Formats: sequence, structure tokens, C-alpha cells
Amino acid sequence: MNPKEIMQKYFICFERGDWEDFRNLHSHNVIVHLNGIHKLSGRYSGFTDFMDNLVSKISTIFPKNFSVTPLKMISEDNEIFIHAIVLADRLEAYFAYRATIENGKIATLWIYSDSQKLANSFQT
Repeated sequence: MNPKEIMQKYFICFERGDWEDFRNLHSHNVIVHLNGIHKLSGRYSGFTDFMDNLVSKISTIFPKNFSVTPLKMISEDNEIFIHAIVLADRLEAYFAYRATIENGKIATLWIYSDSQKLANSFQT
């Protein structure tokens, strides 16, 4: 798969909760960065860290009905940039994603959220 196809599948798996295929899209030692200064911001080292300390918390910390819809994908060589809209209860924001693909897997992922809007929508 090329970078665009990998990231299209990433968002499909995320939306469906297909965590096995989601895992298979990432390298074992993927590095994920979530911008901002809220409680989930930071660097996640490895897929297990990413799943245990960010993805698994979405249902309890992020607002209810959280969804991400890619609007535009721009790819060059092994890097891809995605502009997306995020919708949820009390949240409508634009996010950006930048991924580096190595050996057919996501090696590095930066998630640039509208961190102020996101943090203000967190469940208590």
C-alpha cells in the first residue's frame, strides 16, 4: 500500500474500532506525538504505549461521539499530510496529521489537534 492507502485504512480502522488491523498499520516502535498542553498531550513511544495511554482513553476522556473524517490527503515520497474534521458532542474542530511511512508501516505520526477546543470538550 502507498502512504495514502495506509492512512485511508488508518481512519477506517479507527472509525470501526478495528484494533487488530489498526495495529498492523503501525510499526512496533511507532512514535506518536499529540500536540497541546492537556492531559493526553505528549510523545508516545511504541504501539503499546500509544494504545494504552492515548487510544484506550478516547472513550472516557474525549467527548462522546468522537469521530475523525479526512478532508484532504497530500503525499510526497514516504510522508503524508492529512487535513481532517473532528466532530463530537460539544466539539467541531480541524486537526492535521503527518505520518512517515517506512516498510509499509506508520513509523512516526504527528497529530496536530485544536488542543484548546479539544481540552475544553473533555469529559470530566
